[in-house]
Amino acid sequence: MNQIISDQFDWKELTDLISEGSVTPVIGNEMYKFNSGNGQLPIDSYLSKKIFELYKITDEPVVSLTDSVSYLENEKKIKTRDIIIRLKSIINEVNYELPLLTDLVKIQGLKYYINTTVYNELLEKKIQQIKNQKVSSINFSLAGPFEDSKALVNLADPFVFNVFGSLLSTNDPAISEEDMLEYAGNFTEKMKKASNLVDALKNKTLLFLGCSYPEWMMRFALRLLSNQPMHQWGTDNRIIIVVNDKSAYRDQQYEI
Repeated sequence: MNQIISDQFDWKELTDLISEGSVTPVIGNEMYKFNSGNGQLPIDSYLSKKIFELYKITDEPVVSLTDSVSYLENEKKIKTRDIIIRLKSIINEVNYELPLLTDLVKIQGLKYYINTTVYNELLEKKIQQIKNQKVSSINFSLAGPFEDSKALVNLADPFVFNVFGSLLSTNDPAISEEDMLEYAGNFTEKMKKASNLVDALKNKTLLFLGCSYPEWMMRFALRLLSNQPMHQWGTDNRIIIVVNDKSAYRDQQYEI
């Protein structure tokens, strides 16, 4: 099913579902919003705007971070490493309240999070701040070693799995669409030895929260993380729930 994240009734219903411990939350960029003068602004849009300002790009509209990075790489021929260094400096300065993320982290009984953004430090800091517990994390990486998590049902402290790496902790975070495709192409093979993580993705209801991607990427992410062919979705005991904001992408995404 497809719900709207801003509806309070829907949000309460979803938090109850999460509290039961039967779902794996997959967190997208719409969950990372802070209060600005014009309502809630996504961190993704903020980073995109700031990176364009740093490179003095004034002739292009501010779009998603992945689109902005792709533009800088392909049109301006700026090296990926230079962009990552600039983004690190920006993300280190972010110190905003994140209401939606705060509401999610406050849910009792939620021990692990699948994160699809590369600014995961914001999530880990929020978990530590609210739960007052040490947070462990694993960053998927094409270049570096990749290990499985502990059995997620026996976790004593919160855990975060960063599907597309981390701006501050990996050398090759997926910050453009090309990067995301490379990650996706290697994900299944590298995950073969990560049985505990695979179990969380394959055998529990997947709750995609604020994952606003173009239609092709959303379908790809659903297929990749669910580890099921599309024709099998909804045929077993678990379901896949997509919850995102009102946007042009929302109507294009696959409704289950």
